Amino acid sequence: MATTVKRNHAFTCGLQIVACAVLFACTSTPARGQDQWRIEVVDGGKGTQVGHSPSLAIDNAGSFHLGYIDTTRNVLRYAYRGKQEQHWDKMDLDTSVGYSATLGLDSHGKPHFAYQGFYENGLHYAEWDGSAWHKQLIDPLSVAFFMSIQLDKSDHPKISYYKRMNQDSSFALQLKYAFFDGTSWYRETVDPREGTGKFNSLALDGEGNPHIVYSNIVSYDLEYAHWDGTQWVHATPDTRKSSGGILGASGLAVDANGNVCFAYVEFAHHQLKFTYRNGNTWESEVIQSLSAKSDQIDRISMKFDRQNRLHIAYIDYSRNELKYGLRTDHGWQLESVDPGTDSVTTPSLALDPDGAPHIAYFDETSGSVKVAHREAAGGAAVSPRP
Repeated sequence: MATTVKRNHAFTCGLQIVACAVLFACTSTPARGQDQWRIEVVDGGKGTQVGHSPSLAIDNAGSFHLGYIDTTRNVLRYAYRGKQEQHWDKMDLDTSVGYSATLGLDSHGKPHFAYQGFYENGLHYAEWDGSAWHKQLIDPLSVAFFMSIQLDKSDHPKISYYKRMNQDSSFALQLKYAFFDGTSWYRETVDPREGTGKFNSLALDGEGNPHIVYSNIVSYDLEYAHWDGTQWVHATPDTRKSSGGILGASGLAVDANGNVCFAYVEFAHHQLKFTYRNGNTWESEVIQSLSAKSDQIDRISMKFDRQNRLHIAYIDYSRNELKYGLRTDHGWQLESVDPGTDSVTTPSLALDPDGAPHIAYFDETSGSVKVAHREAAGGAAVSPRP
């Protein structure tokens, strides 16, 4: 199935594209016949659910770091594999955890976790110092559903998260932000309006300033906030009124020039959309039309490589397929990664030092966590190319 759309090329979000409108095709069939995706099971379910909310990161040496939740035991797990190794080393990191966790790496390749406590019992944080885990509670109030962690150039963690309940058990439903300055942790409410903060995704620009995209579940608009060094600046890149439908799960990436891009789901018209700033206005395009079940998309993962090309991973629930895409001069090149799995969720995309994509995801049918990466026909890993 192919979808052809017109594209505005005045702004490229870091891509070198000529300033003229062209037609391009979004296809859900593999675009590279000589390449194949290799699927490996990191932790098999064996009848249990061990792979929920995976979060994948690759350090500068090419080693793999993966966090995920064993929901059968309510345990946060950490897995590590060296670049040239075949075996994953796995350990239990914390017990009594909830359903959401996110992983980031510092400049030394050491993992840092933000995760939800059991029964939404607060925002928790854990870091590895090379010999032991150090854990602490960052926010004791009810935290649920979505969170995102990034490390700045000073290796200080910054976290966006969703505050669900107030201390008096009333609903808060607000976007929150926590950061460490090297001495102390600080927490603040980014958007105090009720209904903001769900589906949040965090990225840092070259100065270490946070950028957060999230949904407003009251107005059903796509919201964006960034710290300009002095204050939070808010914008609404897309609205229910202009798009004609409810806006949901979203992902965010910032390119090397500080340009911010969003991918998100527009439920009513079953569309995966892409938005970027073009001068003083926001421009949108359709990445893929989804035949059905677009309201079930729960995470969109986006990354820029060192050549400033944008990569994306998401689940096409109309086909129960894990999808990968690369934005090129000719548009979005989309391909199926694991079409044989009946039910997959929460993809997490990471790029290795060569720019090759690796995607962690949860296979609900087997209860396992898997990682996919593309190989050439001869078995060697390949970098994406236009």
